[in-house]
Amino acid sequence: MTRSPKVSIITPCLNGEPYLDRYFQCILAQTYPCLELIFVNDGSADRSEETALSYQDKLTEKGIVFQYIDQENAGQAAAVNRGLQICSGDYLFWPDCDDWFSDDYIERLVQYMENHLAAGIAQGETVRVYPEESEKRSEVQHYRKEEPYKFRDFIFENDVKFGGFMARTAYLREMLPGMYIYENRAGQNWQLLLPVLYKYEFGYVKGTYYYYRIHQDSHSHREKDYASIRQKTYHHEDVVKHSVDVIDMPAEELDKLFQEIEIHYLCKRIRLAARYHQTEDLKEDYRKLKEKTVPPLKYRHLYNKETNTIYGKLYKTYRRVIKKH
Repeated sequence: MTRSPKVSIITPCLNGEPYLDRYFQCILAQTYPCLELIFVNDGSADRSEETALSYQDKLTEKGIVFQYIDQENAGQAAAVNRGLQICSGDYLFWPDCDDWFSDDYIERLVQYMENHLAAGIAQGETVRVYPEESEKRSEVQHYRKEEPYKFRDFIFENDVKFGGFMARTAYLREMLPGMYIYENRAGQNWQLLLPVLYKYEFGYVKGTYYYYRIHQDSHSHREKDYASIRQKTYHHEDVVKHSVDVIDMPAEELDKLFQEIEIHYLCKRIRLAARYHQTEDLKEDYRKLKEKTVPPLKYRHLYNKETNTIYGKLYKTYRRVIKKH
């Protein structure tokens, strides 16, 4: 009888108690039978440990191998590294503990990967779920590209939707030295995706859904003030560079890619400084951008609008005239 490929699920958890019942019920409801769940408690101060361990018997009864790891708080990437060192699956899946997914999600992604051997990464459709107090409604993040996502799409955030990824472990072991990712508080998606997508294809599976919860105290969405958001761009730039640096690519290609990454994040910080009217930061980032490349028209416009009083007044007048007509 043919052996079913095993899927290793690595889930970090920091104070996830309010979401864990739904998370474990989601795992138990999966239609795919061959699962290994590695749950890493990243220094939770709530009842996450008690809740997680209360599901151990139910998981075992369903044939799911359950491994519980407790560590001092070190961040999601560090927690994922603990799981990477012991995972034994043919495929790797790394959902957050406050997210959930369709009952057939894992099964559908495995079927896709088994039928598309060139694919190193697969993903279903993602759904952003907002807090009850939010005016926003849940929305499916539709796949809009005619071509499958590529390596560069993820580096430069070209309409990609993060969450719900599955990786082929053999390709990950090939491309990620020591099965170890850079430990940065910015998360773990880039570190796992970029090495694999440099060489292998991305697959998109319609009709099965990964629900990505947005809430006010989440690591990814709690930064509200300008300084915190700006600092986050440096964290992201740092983790993208480290994720690319582990890839075995020609030095000339790597140098060029680093240059593009730096330009990409300078542009992000210029847009951010303009939105928050932080003129001094905008001037400094624009100066750095000019040292690396000729600024595109869009950024010349932003710079002039924020730093040139006459230009800014003319632009505001132009906008008022356009609105009237």
